[in-house]
Amino acid sequence: MEKKHLCYLVAFVLFASCSSNESKNSTLKNICKINIDNIQKKDTIFLSNYFKKVKFIELETTDESLIGSFDGMIIHNDLIYIKDIWSAQRIFVFDKQGRFIRKIGQKGVGPNEYLSISDFTIDDITNTLLICDYDSKKIFKYNIETGEFLESVKIKSNDIFINDIVTIKENILVNAIYYDNRTDPRFMLHVIDKDNGNILKRWMNVNDFNCNWNELVSRQGGFFYSKGQTPIKYTNFFNNIIYEITENGPNPYIMLESKNWVSCEDIKEMANNSKHIREVYDEVIKRKFDFNISDFVEIDNLIFLDFMRGQDIIKIVYDKNTKKAILSYNLFDDFIFDSFRIPCLKKVYSDKSGMYTVVRPESIPYFIDFLNKYSIKSESAILLSKRQLSTESNPILIYYEK
Repeated sequence: MEKKHLCYLVAFVLFASCSSNESKNSTLKNICKINIDNIQKKDTIFLSNYFKKVKFIELETTDESLIGSFDGMIIHNDLIYIKDIWSAQRIFVFDKQGRFIRKIGQKGVGPNEYLSISDFTIDDITNTLLICDYDSKKIFKYNIETGEFLESVKIKSNDIFINDIVTIKENILVNAIYYDNRTDPRFMLHVIDKDNGNILKRWMNVNDFNCNWNELVSRQGGFFYSKGQTPIKYTNFFNNIIYEITENGPNPYIMLESKNWVSCEDIKEMANNSKHIREVYDEVIKRKFDFNISDFVEIDNLIFLDFMRGQDIIKIVYDKNTKKAILSYNLFDDFIFDSFRIPCLKKVYSDKSGMYTVVRPESIPYFIDFLNKYSIKSESAILLSKRQLSTESNPILIYYEK
């Protein structure tokens, strides 16, 4: 693993460890509240309770399409766009059968090249793909149908680091982190004019929404969910709320209620008693606080999400029609093998009919071993097992359909 990649993972683990109280100014009247202290708890939840079939999408592996790090995806016009920010540092495009189409973007020091890539999004209005370069503070624009570079726009701010972007109407919305924590006020969300880079609006004051915490970190999977869809969802490390983002700002959508959720007072007390932020993280784990909502996907009436309890990842499934939720430590795939159950892999995308998980590059050898060792039940997995998979194969997407 590259040193930079390792540092990223350490930063993620370190800072994905706290929560937030809701802002005093938030309107919570219409929010869906899930009290995780009182909801139904099960030892195991099986995916077959919610989906009817599974399909594998083997992403074509060639010298041109080799993905070293799977860091997020968007589906647009039946094409799959995959972000690799640590290895190839490009966007790869495949069709829904897994055939490689093209790659977009180029790292370098030339006039049409970016220094680094933190995130990408797709602009439906102009039919362009946008790549964010956090080092040069530029947004690079590409023709989505050809991958041709169009132009770059400089963001008119020198004091923020941008690590996650989406489009909202005619503008860009970014998750921003300030280089200088003495800046006051600080806002997590910035609306940016995509044509000139001017900051138009700022939303979600760090003091009100994130326990006055705004560290220079990234998070695997990012801060925005339902990317490429409307409305976009957003949460941050300290939030116990998922927000819907509209052109008028964020609105509370789902809130997890728990007596055990780490509070701003807890964070402040631990920080005051610690010499290093790592000690705060260790203390959050030691006290087994609830914190950090992640892996949110929404499929029609179903919502799947995770949160942390100490070192454990807790799964929640919520039905919007019945307004009932189930909590479990285990969400298992019972589609692929006859007798062997594998934990549900990281949820990376969803549409109205199903959700996508991914077998990441580093997990391919283990998955091949499972296919060779256990009796396979899924017809799609049987076909996959007959392919010439290798430890160098590209990631494999798994689609669970309702």
